[in-house]
Parts: sequence; structure tokens; C-alpha cells
Amino acid sequence: MFCRHNRLTANCPICSRDLQDELRSKAPSRPARGRAAGSAASTRSRGSSGGRSGGLVTRRLARAADDGYRNPLVPGLRATADAERLAAALTAATERLEPPGPYPAVASEPDLEEATWLAFLLALAGPDAPELQDAVIAARPSWASGEVPELPGGRDRIAAAYRAWVDRAGSQAAAFGGEPSWTPQRRFARVFERLSLHGLGRAERFDLFTALGAAGR
Repeated sequence: MFCRHNRLTANCPICSRDLQDELRSKAPSRPARGRAAGSAASTRSRGSSGGRSGGLVTRRLARAADDGYRNPLVPGLRATADAERLAAALTAATERLEPPGPYPAVASEPDLEEATWLAFLLALAGPDAPELQDAVIAARPSWASGEVPELPGGRDRIAAAYRAWVDRAGSQAAAFGGEPSWTPQRRFARVFERLSLHGLGRAERFDLFTALGAAGR
């Protein structure tokens, strides 16, 4: 049968999950295993895993219970609380994209190289560390000085790697600009890839790009 997304239900990543949940709810419950069997299995499990080291650790993302919430715009959400959190996150993200952006000091800095360096340091500090960001704005480390400010948590090493990356291009404007023939989409993708420097994560890179864009840089 075809689902509402014009795919075979079994092949649809959204509707197939709903179908599996429905079948699982109708399936008879499995009988509980005996305590001895369960104890032996757990003993084997502990014995087999005891000699391992550095194993992969996975975590389940905590989500609200299914309360019947359904919306065709967000087919993966099944709880009102999750939808409210998503709406709040989208609202905050939209506000951060409005000029002058999340860091007005970047927009008010007249020198492009200094403004870009400040945006990088603020993104590197992260919006989850407002005290560190305030300290960066107060100190206003200079790009022209060629020095790397002291930052906690190994961030100074990332800043040093960023300076080395820029030095190879000649300037921050050249490093972010790339080739003149690049489309904006390709420029974003290439620079985003090249900026994966020694722990500079995706969130920090997106924050840097959107801050520069909202500041008109």
C-alpha cells in the first residue's frame, strides 16, 4: 500500500515506523525468562565484557512520551513537549539571524579582519559560556598583533590552528572567500569543511558563519 508520502508504506522512513509500532503493540507479550537463566546470561555478559576496554558507549536521546501530537510539518514529533521545544529553538535561531546578529560588537567593528577574528573567538567561546564571551569582548584581542589569547579548555590551541589556516590563505577575507568562481553554496560547504580544526565542532562553525552573515560581514 502507498502511504500519504506517495511511497510504499514499508519503504517510507516515517510511516514504516508507525506501522512497526502498531504491529508491536498488537503482538503478544513474551513470557518472562526464569531467574536462573537471566542470572546466567547476565553473568556471561559481564564475563565477556569485562576484558574489553574503550568500548563504544551509546546514549538514548531523552524524549517526551507520545501524547497523540501529530503535525504533517514535523512528522517525526509525537509529543507536545518536543514540539514546543522545537518551536522555541527555531524562534531563538531566527532572532540570532536578525541584524546585527548575536554579537553586535562584530557588526560595529570597522576593520573586517578584526571583526572576523572577534566573531571567531566569540563562536569558539560558545553561547553556553556568556562570561567567557563577555571577557573576550572586554579584552578585544587584536588580530594584527599576531598573538593567540589564553582561552580555557584547550581553545587556545584551536585559535592557533585557525591562525595557521588563515596564514596559508594570506588573510581571513581570502580564507573565507575561497575561489572567485565558487557559488555561495559551494563556498559555505568548502570553508565549513576546511574549518574543522583540532576540535572546532559543527556548532561553533555554524555559529561563526551565521554571526558573520547577520553582521553583514
